Amino acid sequence: MGLLALAVVLPTLSLLWFMSRVIANERLVVREKLSALYQDKLTDATARTDALLKSRLASLDAIAPAANPYPLFRQLVLENNIQGVVIWDKDGSLVYPQATLGPGNTVSSSSPLTEAWQQEFAKKDYATAVELYGQFTTDRDPQVAIGAATGKTRCLSRLGRLEDAIAEGQKVAFVEPLESGDPALLLGVENSRLLLLTLLNQSGGSAKNSRIFQQTVAALMGDLYESKKDRPALPANQNLFIAQKVLESLRGPFRFEDVKAKEKLEKLASAEELSIAATETFRPFAGQFDAIFTTRIDDKSAFGVRRQGPSATVLVLLSEQGIASVLSGYRDTFAHTEATYRVMDASGEFVAGTQQPPGKAFTVAALPAGFPGWKVELYFQGGDVFEKAAK
Repeated sequence: MGLLALAVVLPTLSLLWFMSRVIANERLVVREKLSALYQDKLTDATARTDALLKSRLASLDAIAPAANPYPLFRQLVLENNIQGVVIWDKDGSLVYPQATLGPGNTVSSSSPLTEAWQQEFAKKDYATAVELYGQFTTDRDPQVAIGAATGKTRCLSRLGRLEDAIAEGQKVAFVEPLESGDPALLLGVENSRLLLLTLLNQSGGSAKNSRIFQQTVAALMGDLYESKKDRPALPANQNLFIAQKVLESLRGPFRFEDVKAKEKLEKLASAEELSIAATETFRPFAGQFDAIFTTRIDDKSAFGVRRQGPSATVLVLLSEQGIASVLSGYRDTFAHTEATYRVMDASGEFVAGTQQPPGKAFTVAALPAGFPGWKVELYFQGGDVFEKAAK
């Protein structure tokens, strides 16, 4: 009986051992085949990422200093998914974003509006100020006329004559100050428009005032980031202040009808705020070029890349969403496959892909030269794909 059992067990054990070796060999073959397949995919994704970065860097070479940077700024932010930009000329002088510490819209002691200002601000005699301002609302000097109309609007409001103030505010809010090429006139008109928005929000939500509100916001948006190339632009800090005030006014009683325009303004204002903050941190020729680096600006994480072109040095800032678009070669390559990827920066911080992938990475590789110290890891989804294939 023992010999019979032994005669049965030994061949069975031999067969099981042989089968285990076959399975192990099969798993090894499958692993090699799949690794080779995804290594080819990884090589392709890396090449696509390298080409995309080089293409975007080359496009920055066309940037040249301009009197009005906003058409270019608008394109970079809204079309190229850039979250901030700083531009220096070839000598390293700041071109954008430039700021001014000036007071903006003031009246000098020699201005015909001096007495009206005294009545308004020093004596608080708003009724007399209304009369004095009214004498100059049609002055031949547009700077005087704009200042007078805005002052009269303020004083009418302070007298409690809100509807009269709104009517007066419209006279200056819709004039065209840009043809003279004087940014000071533009600033004066924009300030009057902001005042009009404030008064309209105070007035309630009538249909008539709603129409005026829509027109005023549209006029402000048209000047802030859509000015024609040959027209003057406000300094970046004043432009951003006005944009933020417009967005603040949209939280009032009136519903702004152009939702897409509002979203674009929010995106542009956010990018300009980041760009202004970046000028305090970065210098044109300090640091490496043509390579992505991580940074923090005003406690916000960002990715930057500096490019020196024939006419300008450009610093581009990208958010996590923006850098993900630069790494889209990996996303597109591994979409609808059994593999997933994770990109880590030089500090080992997660950048793109799957933040918590399953299992262990079966391949780790460096990113192109434009991402120094960065790496990409490949993982299989849904368990051990080698075991599945072997079975």
